[in-house]
Amino acid sequence: MNRADCRGGDGWTLIEALVAVALTFVLSVVIASTSFTVHRILRDRVRRAGAGATVREELLRLAADLERACEPAEGAAFTLETPDSGPLRMDLHFHAFLPAHDEPDLQWAEIRVVRLQALERETGDGIRLLRIERPIAGPEALGPGRTSEIPGRVEAFLVEVYDGTNWMNAWPLSGGAPLPSAARASLAYAGAHGPATAGVETVIQAGVPVKPRMERRLAPPSAR
Repeated sequence: MNRADCRGGDGWTLIEALVAVALTFVLSVVIASTSFTVHRILRDRVRRAGAGATVREELLRLAADLERACEPAEGAAFTLETPDSGPLRMDLHFHAFLPAHDEPDLQWAEIRVVRLQALERETGDGIRLLRIERPIAGPEALGPGRTSEIPGRVEAFLVEVYDGTNWMNAWPLSGGAPLPSAARASLAYAGAHGPATAGVETVIQAGVPVKPRMERRLAPPSAR
């Protein structure tokens, strides 16, 4: 019997058919695995890109809040604590003249307490960055306030304040002004293409000493 008879004309032998099925299966698995990997990479990049946008939005909101920092009728106006060790990495607490959540118009603004806490995660990989806000008067003043957390993997968060001469990571100063004149914040996080950082710097309006443009001076004796 020749090879043509074994093939049954132009058909395939059983072995060739099994080999073709096996190759098709292997190729399908490779394509599916590659597609899943690409989809996962794209999904992670989109998620990290979204985290980067959220980080920038939070830093801009912090800068806007710091610009409106003010002195309350009683209590500390501005406190910043940066411990050397322990679960608390940073604690920022200040009062600011901010609009209500449901009324963005500044004419309805009120003094609110803003607090940012950077806490070390129990797993040890990164930190949790919490923002707590509440009014100083009204029913909400007695509650815990509105708490939000920046999503994504935050690696580090640092706030420094300026006293007019030096940048420092603690406030208030002994015998110093109740408010610093400027502040800056930097945040390290997992970006779309690896580790990334973002920062913001702003002037604290109520903490900047303003010199009067006009000064009273005694006239010289010759003019008296």
